[in-house]
Amino acid sequence: MEKDGVIERISSAVTAAPIVTVGKKDGDEVRVCGDFSVTYNACAEVETYPMPKIEDMHSALRVCQVFSVLDLKQAYHQNPISTESQKYLTINTHLGFFAFKRLPNGIHPGPAIFQRIMDGLLADIPKAVSRLDDILIAGTDYEDHLNTLSQVLERLLKFGFKLNKSKCKFLQSSVVYLGHLIDSAGLHPTEDKLAAVPPLNNLLKKNVPWKWTKSEDAAFKAAKNLLLNSRTLVHYNESLPLVLSCDASSYGAGALEKETFSIIFGLKQFHQYLCDNSFIILTDHRPLLTLLGPHYSVPAHTASRLQRWALILASYHYKIEYRSTPAHADADSMSRLPLPQTWCPKSENVECYFFEAGVVTNVTAEMIKKKTQVDPVLSLVYIQSGWPSVVDADMIPYKNRSDQLTIHQGCILWGARVVVPPSLRSAMLTELHDTHPGMT
Repeated sequence: MEKDGVIERISSAVTAAPIVTVGKKDGDEVRVCGDFSVTYNACAEVETYPMPKIEDMHSALRVCQVFSVLDLKQAYHQNPISTESQKYLTINTHLGFFAFKRLPNGIHPGPAIFQRIMDGLLADIPKAVSRLDDILIAGTDYEDHLNTLSQVLERLLKFGFKLNKSKCKFLQSSVVYLGHLIDSAGLHPTEDKLAAVPPLNNLLKKNVPWKWTKSEDAAFKAAKNLLLNSRTLVHYNESLPLVLSCDASSYGAGALEKETFSIIFGLKQFHQYLCDNSFIILTDHRPLLTLLGPHYSVPAHTASRLQRWALILASYHYKIEYRSTPAHADADSMSRLPLPQTWCPKSENVECYFFEAGVVTNVTAEMIKKKTQVDPVLSLVYIQSGWPSVVDADMIPYKNRSDQLTIHQGCILWGARVVVPPSLRSAMLTELHDTHPGMT
């Protein structure tokens, strides 16, 4: 980043944010970001700028037949920031202080600043619209489309913007843009939005006998038709308060990761409505109030995936509030209706391996998994999905770190560290000291 001119080493700083290192999705590289939730974001004023609506963007592309989608590479880092502002966007690393010379991820004004830049860049080019780093180009025919596409590419070249080639789509009859399918016929919901249809709620209640008569069947078909009919989806109204209600099902990883993932999933699905707006996140998982609170720093030993998700949240202006499960029925009902696909996100951690000939470990991951499941303390931590207010003394250290614990392959992790069951600790210490000469 220093070589590319994104950051610059400085000798001192008026304020410095801790760093968050996460693995990139599309490679083995590490992304170094600043956790500005406790520095810049805590005191900076919210900058507002109107984000284009998908309906308005589509109306500008009416009667078009050919479409292309362009994706900017490391979009924020392609925009320099003023020298005066750099001192407030400093990160503290083991190599010293570094100030961002280009727009960093994770600051509140980032989306508004970037959208203003893109609107100014494409303002005079017809049939070309942008929502942050995603550019949509259209044309009434191939000739018209190629003319507009050439103007956009020349403009991007002139101002030094680079594209992510693997994510660009050219000369398509239909494209998916901001969660909608756009073609010559109009704007459509994507298939994944129509796949899950909820059942009749009454049949899920306790002490209600199961029955499926003509009445239930008619009600089910009516509900299905309403859900699939666009008239049940009201137009987005910017004047009303925004609330993102999230919940996780029993499918997937540990409770903390599932609940956090449900929020990130909601952010990505409704980004065009939440970005550059203040909103409230409702959750029935109380530990998230401190882990993801906008004014709390990310704990040092938090798992890499959770650190990355916290960084995504830092770009939004939000509050997070707790709502009990009985009052959380809207999100809870949908979380219990997963699609047949199993949630198995690609690992975002950068894995490093050390090989040495002749090394044979006496403690394996399978052994740790089995001993964890039979340990009187760790077995309770393993299955814990919600902590009671009072726990035994042996459980207190784990309860105090509940927002930093995750489950991976049956082993409990504290951040990136494996929690070794007491029955294996002696063997683990012996193995760790096996190559140490002298007395210990």
